Amino acid sequence: MHRATCVDLNGRHVSWVLSSKDVRLVAPFLSAWTESLVLDNMQRPDVISELLNLKAAELRNLRHLSLQKSSISDDDLVQAIEALPGLRTLDVSGCLFLRGDFLGTLLGLKELETLRMGGCGLHMASYHDEWEAVMGHAGACC
Repeated sequence: MHRATCVDLNGRHVSWVLSSKDVRLVAPFLSAWTESLVLDNMQRPDVISELLNLKAAELRNLRHLSLQKSSISDDDLVQAIEALPGLRTLDVSGCLFLRGDFLGTLLGLKELETLRMGGCGLHMASYHDEWEAVMGHAGACC
């Protein structure tokens, strides 16, 4: 059963909400028109990294990425962030496997307006300088 949902404006798929079962089925339809991608509760980090790495060129206009409660690593998140320089909103709240190594990479997101990280379990004291820089860069909320 296919559970992906899509908002289609004038023949352009601009917003996708995917489950892990949907990713490979829907991946061919992700395009430069895609502005929003929700991969919440995705417990297969290989699927997340595969999708973001394979489709990075096509997702160059992605503005909103949600990975709430997903099993993504710092390394995979860094790769995604570097490939998606136009992100305005990044939601990694509840991502328990993030250590904080990705924070410095956020400074490369010149259009970042909102960062949601609540419930990540990051030890902010270990990343104080990076956190201060990110807070000064974007309208981050915990």
